[in-house]
Amino acid sequence: MLLGVEFQKFSKWADSLDYFCDALLIFKSNNYPDDHSDVVKVNEHIESCALKNIMLVPSNSPSKLHLKYAEIFCSESANKTSISLELSSHPGCAIVKMEEKLTCSAQCWEEMAWNYVHLGVGRKDSSIVVEYDGQKIRSLADGSFLFIPLAAFDIGILVSMLTKVTTKDEKYRPENETFIRKMESACLFSIDADGSIHPTMAPHLCLGISPYPSLYFVAHNSPNRAVFKNISDLLNSKQDLSSNGVLLELSSHP
Repeated sequence: MLLGVEFQKFSKWADSLDYFCDALLIFKSNNYPDDHSDVVKVNEHIESCALKNIMLVPSNSPSKLHLKYAEIFCSESANKTSISLELSSHPGCAIVKMEEKLTCSAQCWEEMAWNYVHLGVGRKDSSIVVEYDGQKIRSLADGSFLFIPLAAFDIGILVSMLTKVTTKDEKYRPENETFIRKMESACLFSIDADGSIHPTMAPHLCLGISPYPSLYFVAHNSPNRAVFKNISDLLNSKQDLSSNGVLLELSSHP
């Protein structure tokens, strides 16, 4: 169980979940009751791995996030480096990376490249630590910036961290300058006194939490893998064009 907690600190959510589930199986095999302190604790850890994405919501949404250290972010005199993205709206939680590493470089027209990772709400021990210059929120760990993907300022858009956009050949940079500027504008944020975070280009929106946990990849033999209940119908549906579709119900998670 302690190993699972350590893995969470490095955003290895799938690995930590497997360890927690193994611990629960051990407790159950030893006939620990459901109200045993160890069983209660490991169930809490398992629940903490069910990350929910961070997305754009209306500024008056009850789902919006509030930073715990808003006073530091908003102060003109405070040192705005090495600040945790811990949340006051979700005690014990913080803004975290959904994966250990940034996703391999996304490419556009084979001329530009960048890396990114989606964000979620997780344990405060896994919080991203940042610096803020009044416009951009930058991770101290890898230099990535808080970012609204492709500057799509709409409700429900997932929020990410983005590395600097680079061009493979400088000769292409002038013709892509407009696109690069648009991407950079999507890294601009203001932080209100209540700790809410707003895109500068869309102040009517703010960062909020998705109502549902997200799916993510696990090892093919993981006890937490999703298993379809109606797999035979699903396999046959590709040959039956008259099918009305198949429910993606899970036998692994009744």
